[in-house]
Amino acid sequence: MHTHSRFLRHSLRYDFTVEEIRKINEILNNNKGTGEDVINGEVFESAFHDFPKCITTIHNACVRKVVFPRRWKTAQLLPIVKAGKEIRNFFSIILLSTGGNVLEKLFIIRINHHILSATS
Repeated sequence: MHTHSRFLRHSLRYDFTVEEIRKINEILNNNKGTGEDVINGEVFESAFHDFPKCITTIHNACVRKVVFPRRWKTAQLLPIVKAGKEIRNFFSIILLSTGGNVLEKLFIIRINHHILSATS
């Protein structure tokens, strides 16, 4: 097993709870664009409201199988040309999947907790 897989299994040995996902769902920006799966914050919020256990089970399955779904990793890259500048002078916006954003936030919270508890 890879080192990062062992770390994740140790750091995330307890399942995510419906409440953890509910808290992340509350801070999602429903006005942001969507990733390739076209599920925005509003759709995710509605699905979570109707099926909280199912959404939680999906995110927990990702941890148990040490998988970050490929579709959640795929981003849409939108190049934005700066006003009054050449076409070569642009910045980009990257739109990620809402499900992936939620899973990433769950990981960050758990990993930060693990680091903080290890240094205390």
